Amino acid sequence: MLRRPAISVVCPTAHPGPVVAEVLGAVRDAVDEIIVAADSRVGATDLGHYAEIADVLLRYEHCGANRHWPWLAEQAGGDWLLLLDGDELASTALVAALPDLVADRRIRQYSLPIHWVWPDPGSRLAGEPWGTDRRLRLVRNDGRLAFAARKHAMVEPDGPIRMLDELPTYHIDLLLPDRQRREAKVRRYDAELFGLLTPEGAPFNAAFYLPEGGEHATHPLPAADADQVRRALGRAMTRRTRKIRHPCRCIAGPRSTRAPPAPGCRRMPIARPLRRRVRCPRSPRRARTISCG
Repeated sequence: MLRRPAISVVCPTAHPGPVVAEVLGAVRDAVDEIIVAADSRVGATDLGHYAEIADVLLRYEHCGANRHWPWLAEQAGGDWLLLLDGDELASTALVAALPDLVADRRIRQYSLPIHWVWPDPGSRLAGEPWGTDRRLRLVRNDGRLAFAARKHAMVEPDGPIRMLDELPTYHIDLLLPDRQRREAKVRRYDAELFGLLTPEGAPFNAAFYLPEGGEHATHPLPAADADQVRRALGRAMTRRTRKIRHPCRCIAGPRSTRAPPAPGCRRMPIARPLRRRVRCPRSPRRARTISCG
């Protein structure tokens, strides 16, 4: 009898810890492993929330481009990777469909729509540029997997690819507190790659992240998904201090040796790391030895 393919969630993030714990908790029972990679600037309080949900908690220094993805994929023990950001919530339909999706031996990658939640937890933006946003989010974890190093470019397409419009993820960044945070993000993105425009001729980053002040078509979210969004947003307002259950791994990808450890995070010398054994739950394929500080 063939075993069920194992799924690893990989989530690089610097988002509020309660939000990350809530959005990843939505997929906890449907996956075998959750890997959270915390940006080096994340504080001890948020790390504590990450540790509540993560099977493996890593640390890395985000350098702007997506050069961390190949390294993160190497840490995963699953046959498939579900790639999520800390402000992205998998829909209930996607979570329910995961076992059937990864069991299909004909498909290598799944392209899923990203629905931007706005102006309230029960609605999403349906017009452009949000309406056609989609990414390769569920991919086979094997030797053919490759990642682009460009900003916001993740997995390189490698067919067969199946597009599933009915199984979205929800991007809740627009409803997280503080418009000034999003304005700063737009300025930072524009500085990294200036001059990008939407097909309609609007500034690319401002169009995505600053929907205020315009009339936009919206579609309602399914009731179960809207409830999950409300819970995640509610937790964004309650950053309680949590004790980290296990030390995070401070040895990371590019430039990691210059990343300062967070308060409460022990760091071991790169040349003499501690070792521990980690087995992907439900997956007898192999045990992994990883470094931990």
